[in-house]
Amino acid sequence: MAPWLFWVVCGIYFLTTLAYLMYVVFGTRHLAQIALYLLLIGFGFHTVSFYHDVISQGYPYLYNQTDALQLVSWVSIILFLILKSKFQFQGAGAYFTPIALIFLVLSTFYNTSYHFEGNILASPWVVIHLFLVFIAFAIFLASMVVGIIFIMMESQVKHKRIRLFFQRLPSLDMLDIIHYRALTVGFIFLSLGILAGSMLSKDIRGVYLSEDPKQIWVLCMWFFFAILLNSHFRSGSRGRKGILLSLIGFASFVILVLVFLSIRHV
Repeated sequence: MAPWLFWVVCGIYFLTTLAYLMYVVFGTRHLAQIALYLLLIGFGFHTVSFYHDVISQGYPYLYNQTDALQLVSWVSIILFLILKSKFQFQGAGAYFTPIALIFLVLSTFYNTSYHFEGNILASPWVVIHLFLVFIAFAIFLASMVVGIIFIMMESQVKHKRIRLFFQRLPSLDMLDIIHYRALTVGFIFLSLGILAGSMLSKDIRGVYLSEDPKQIWVLCMWFFFAILLNSHFRSGSRGRKGILLSLIGFASFVILVLVFLSIRHV
């Protein structure tokens, strides 16, 4: 991303965050409209820059941390727009826009390439694998943000002191539904990412599954989410307990992405 364009996008996202925070506090619909217009303008610049980076870099893309963090930032805005369109979750802008801004800023501090093994970049599966994994990360992040909002709002309801900040949010039942739907979609992308990773391992090492600690860790995490989602859909379990368990699963995903990707890959 060109330096001037980077600061333009960051500035617009910052103003958008302020506008959404003011909307949540004061509840003025005009503030929500202004915030949305600002967000769409910033997202338009972000998308143009994202497209330019992909075209200019060519293959392989996502081979460094800057690309990955900027992808998470871009997807975070898309997820918010989906939430707003499908669930009328206007207040989510106060959470998702700063997340997008934070990841965008972080991308300037982490500009090293991942340590790939051998001729891994010769395999087309590497970009597919990384793309799916980071999309899954962004969706899981969105799910966890909604889950944290649920826990905070549930605490307010129990103490019968719902602050103004929470009065403009969906009901607890709706937040729970959004959380698990996002978790399910993230699980699907993670499953596809694991499948692409196994194909990559086959290309490089001749086996689909090796003793690579990253593969073992991600499979354990996959089984954890599979059991959690199966329990939810079979028994209808919901609420604080399930969300806290999903937060544990997401924490393991953060460890995988932020720690294991800093060592030799595949």
